[in-house]
Amino acid sequence: MATNAESIRNVAIFAGAPPRSEALPAVPCARTRSHAQLALFWKTTALVVASLAAIGAMVVATTGIIWVSVEERQPGGTHLRLALPAILIPLGLRLVPGDVWREQAGQAQPWMPVVKAAADELKKCPDATFVEVRSRHELVNIAKRGGEMVVDFDDASDSVHLSFPIYLLGSVAHQIEAAGERR
Repeated sequence: MATNAESIRNVAIFAGAPPRSEALPAVPCARTRSHAQLALFWKTTALVVASLAAIGAMVVATTGIIWVSVEERQPGGTHLRLALPAILIPLGLRLVPGDVWREQAGQAQPWMPVVKAAADELKKCPDATFVEVRSRHELVNIAKRGGEMVVDFDDASDSVHLSFPIYLLGSVAHQIEAAGERR
């Protein structure tokens, strides 16, 4: 004997159950679900991007910045300013194939203990000017300011400024020494 939904409903009402509406229960439509999923996706993406930006800012803050400024003082001359995270130098040197700088590293090998010792001592010494050359038409200045080496050059046609964290000297020296030992 077949029963249908209508007879089951009638029996339930007779037994004291409250009558139910014929409308189907509210099921979120696919469009509402897709909007919620899309919003969650974008919130997650924004959180990941913000986290990566914060980590990048912390790395740059702890490793320092290399500043380069070059200005040609002629009419129509260029003015180039670069600020690069200092961590790019050691990372970039690791990407250089060994055969590219093997010979140069071998020639620099005898000087590496001196360079590493100088780099270690530069970290400890107070701020100072190491080289200053002034003439009527040009200026060359190499100094330590804070934890940075600063190189300035000015003449009638050009102005060049370079500053970088001192630890880069020792880091580069260690990498050149390691490349020379692998010869």
